[in-house]
Amino acid sequence: MRVSVDKDDPGRGTYEALLASGKTVHVFLNGTEVKDAVTADAKLGIVSHYKRDDDGNLFVDAKGFLRLQHTKGDVTIEARDRII
Repeated sequence: MRVSVDKDDPGRGTYEALLASGKTVHVFLNGTEVKDAVTADAKLGIVSHYKRDDDGNLFVDAKGFLRLQHTKGDVTIEARDRII
């Protein structure tokens, strides 16, 4: 499965369909949830997420932009019922 919040990514349709069906999407990389995932592909074993510094803060480059990091590993995508 592939999901993405990026409107230009092929996983966007799956992400939107899950949300429309009342689900929330949770991405895990090597068993740890990735809260700031942009794109996740379980088949390819890749998660694109915002880079963080050594203290766990979002990394901002010299121009003031957040940077994406692409990490490989065991990727799991869970669709859970939304709790209201």
